[in-house]
Amino acid sequence: MAIYSHKGNTPRVHDHRARWSELLDTCLSDTGTIESTFGPLRPDLLGEPPVESQFSPEEVSRNSALVSGWHQFEDCLGVCKFCIKNPPLTVKAVEATTGWVMDLHEAMMVGRRAINQLRIFSLQHGMKRELERPSLRYGSIPVNGPAKGIGIMPVWDELVKNYYRHMGWDPETGRPLPETLRSLGLDHLIPDL
Repeated sequence: MAIYSHKGNTPRVHDHRARWSELLDTCLSDTGTIESTFGPLRPDLLGEPPVESQFSPEEVSRNSALVSGWHQFEDCLGVCKFCIKNPPLTVKAVEATTGWVMDLHEAMMVGRRAINQLRIFSLQHGMKRELERPSLRYGSIPVNGPAKGIGIMPVWDELVKNYYRHMGWDPETGRPLPETLRSLGLDHLIPDL
C-alpha cells in the first residue's frame, strides 16, 4: 500500500527506483502502466541512439517521449507485447497483412494519437499534474543495489517538465498544446482543452 503513484497507477512487482524510465512511465501513464516503456527504455529498437544514462533527467525524459506511441500502436494490433521485439519488422508485417503502405513514423503517429486522446480524457476527468508523482516510498532513495544513493525526487519536477515539453504538452500543466493536436490530426479535440 505504500508503493503507488498519486494518480492511482500501480507499479509492477520489480523496483522501479533503479529504472527511472519505468517510474516516470508508471506515474504519468494514462493507460495504467507501460505507456512508453516495457522493461528497459529501448529507443534503439526504433532506430534512435541507445540510452547512455538511466539516471539522467534529460535523457530519460527525452527518450521516454521519443518512444511514446509504439506500445499504443502494438495495442491497436491486438497482439501480445511479449511477441513484438522488432518494430520495423512489425510494421512490415502489418503492411503485408493489410495491404496498407505504412512506415515506422506512421505507426508511431497512430500511438501518439491514442496517447493524446487518453490524456485529454484524463484531464477532463480530474487528472492534475500534482497527481503525476510517486508515493513517498515509491520515490524513495534506494539503500542498496545498482541505484544505491541515487534518488529521483530531487529531479522529479525537471524530469516531468522535460517529458511534457518533448511530448508537445504545456510544461507547467501537461495539457497537449494545440499545435501538437493539429500535427496528429486531432484538431477537433482542441476545444476540449
